[in-house]
Amino acid sequence: MVNYRLLYYQLSQAGLPVEGVAESGRIDYTRALTPAEEATAAAVIAAHDPNGLLPEEIDRRDYSQARQAALALLDSGIAGWDAMTANQKNAWIGANFKDVMRIIRAMIKITT
Repeated sequence: MVNYRLLYYQLSQAGLPVEGVAESGRIDYTRALTPAEEATAAAVIAAHDPNGLLPEEIDRRDYSQARQAALALLDSGIAGWDAMTANQKNAWIGANFKDVMRIIRAMIKITT
């Protein structure tokens, strides 16, 4: 089994002159590979995980996870925010500051 889009990306990132990768796993190059390139291609193919994700798929997954975490975190604070005293609000912010910042950094990374 092969993830042909991911394998194409991986071969390209390795600097190989890949023209295309078929769903069957057949790889077409724009020219014959040098012995060094053949070794690189073999290593890339051996390391290929068909369940792996392309960078944009990782970004989508990370964005989705960050969004869910943000919503859950905000829901936990917002639900009782109006009834909280100033000390309770400060305590909630203090207890969740790292998580809020992690979520914000993830959202900024993904959207920029």
